[in-house]
Amino acid sequence: MTAIDDRLIYIAGGDKADYNTMSTTEIYDTKENKSSIFVPMVEERSRHTATLLKNNEVFLAGGNIGVRERISDSWQVVNTQSGINLQKGTLNYARYRHKAQLLSNGDVLRIGGENFSDTIEDLELFNARLRTISSNGKLKESRSYHSIVYFDDNNIFIIGGINRDKNKDRYLRSIERFDKSRNESEIVANFEEPRAHVNAKKITNSEILICGGVNGNISPKKHFSDCLLFNIETKRFSHFTNLTKPRIYSTVDLTSDGQFLLCGGNSLDSLYNDCETVDLKTRTATIRFPRLF
Repeated sequence: MTAIDDRLIYIAGGDKADYNTMSTTEIYDTKENKSSIFVPMVEERSRHTATLLKNNEVFLAGGNIGVRERISDSWQVVNTQSGINLQKGTLNYARYRHKAQLLSNGDVLRIGGENFSDTIEDLELFNARLRTISSNGKLKESRSYHSIVYFDDNNIFIIGGINRDKNKDRYLRSIERFDKSRNESEIVANFEEPRAHVNAKKITNSEILICGGVNGNISPKKHFSDCLLFNIETKRFSHFTNLTKPRIYSTVDLTSDGQFLLCGGNSLDSLYNDCETVDLKTRTATIRFPRLF
């Protein structure tokens, strides 16, 4: 899902109940509480990225097709007002489970991800004006299931995740910082324990709040409920608070009244249909919406 503005949300692709992928797109109007079907994508996909460009077009890239059928190496740009597919092209690397970050000049940086057997260290840049794809540096540790937090073009933090080499997984402790001015990434800190699927968000001009996650290097897997504060200047962690329960795969946002909001997700083989908030002033976690559906 991609928020176009405060009212409209663009939805593209995803999985059906049988895990086959979809090519359908739609616009959801939060004010009218209804959806309108748009023109299908040029290629079905799920676990892709959809990035809102500065002209209200959406850049769709990568993803998987079918039930482990193949990984997409295609991209396309969609007009969110008409639904028309404006342009399409080929990526340097077919990947899914990656992240995408809009840069200050309107370009899009694609970070991490994997094919079916290995994670990808190479970063790719989509030039939104020229509609071209180019290589743009490498991660120190290739990864998927990571989180990214953007401060500016020279301070993009890549947090945790899973390194996969020939289908062998290794959960990561590292946090990297990517500097666009040098097209280089460096490891700036390490968690005490590896973790992937963390819920992370910038909360001040120098701090990231990181909550939850899972360490799969041990058996049984260890799920985290703690929230850590990471200072990007000192490169140090400090304990902030604990969630009401361990969480991965949650959606994360900051509310206008200073709450760190987590919704849904799962942990320990349980699916969640609730939301909780972390009050950034009192450092307390509270279930706010005990039942979403």
